[in-house]
Amino acid sequence: MTINRKIPKQKLLLGVPFYGKEFNATELYMPQTGNVTDMIYTNVAPRLSSSSWEYYWDDFSKVPYLLNTAHTKFVTFDDTTSIRIKCEYALTNQLSGIMIWALGQDLMGASQPLLETIGREMGLVTSIDFLEEVSSSDFYLYDNYPNPFNPITTLSFVIGHSSLVVLKVYNVLGDEVATIVNENLLAGNYKYQWNANGISSGVYFYTLMSSNFKATKKLILMK
Repeated sequence: MTINRKIPKQKLLLGVPFYGKEFNATELYMPQTGNVTDMIYTNVAPRLSSSSWEYYWDDFSKVPYLLNTAHTKFVTFDDTTSIRIKCEYALTNQLSGIMIWALGQDLMGASQPLLETIGREMGLVTSIDFLEEVSSSDFYLYDNYPNPFNPITTLSFVIGHSSLVVLKVYNVLGDEVATIVNENLLAGNYKYQWNANGISSGVYFYTLMSSNFKATKKLILMK
């Protein structure tokens, strides 16, 4: 595409599916019969540990596939390994980034394994650096979880003594997006959920301030 169509790499996104396809087939590259069924990753994942399904790796395409033990059903999909390889390809070839279809299709409880893999692998492509932190031994701001997230994430921190605590979220321009906490708190561990529904996807920062303590961390909202 970049050679034949003369499209700059920086204007291309690599598409990554959070779903698979199930159909009737006996092996890789064998004829397919019947209907093709879409399966979101949330429904594919339980089969990875099922005795009724066998996991295979297609080293040419760098993706996994599943066959049932009777070798009558075939499922092609992406997992964390193939997602990581695709992220590495996007970075190595200096593409603009990754495009996902669709967010939420890998949701399993509080975890999104495919989205979290992309977050870890693609974190280096942002030009936004962590802000400086001024730390104190009895205060601590944890990384939010999950990160990236959509649309809810948990912000956690520890305060060592009673104090006025302010926890706010800012965009990359420094504009305040949300105030999570602004009150006097007793010493202890605290967790707050931030629902970013209605907020645009992108990079944000959350800052904890209390007396002589200030810490800032980065979070990524991906919708």
